[in-house]
Amino acid sequence: MVIRQLLGADSKHIESVPVLETFQGQTVCEGVVEVFDLQNRPKAKRCYAWSAGKGNQEKFTAVLELPPAISPKTAVQTSIVGCNSPFPGGVVRRTIPTAESEEFNHG
Repeated sequence: MVIRQLLGADSKHIESVPVLETFQGQTVCEGVVEVFDLQNRPKAKRCYAWSAGKGNQEKFTAVLELPPAISPKTAVQTSIVGCNSPFPGGVVRRTIPTAESEEFNHG
């Protein structure tokens, strides 16, 4: 349901992948990236998604599997770099009410 809200596509949950991203010895991102196959998306057949925060402050990020984002780790890296870009191609961030996000882990 969250993937449909973020990307406008139906999806199927494939796997959950732990990711640890560091920079100069400091942890930048540590968590689990959910991998989804997308339906009816001609440019990207897969996406990587995760959430951060809790309750009304929970934000969801989805990154389309488009180079350079070709794995859970590179999706996180693309998202971090995309934060500093006015046009973060393939990266979608949105706050979704908690009741609507309950199906996040299962498409």
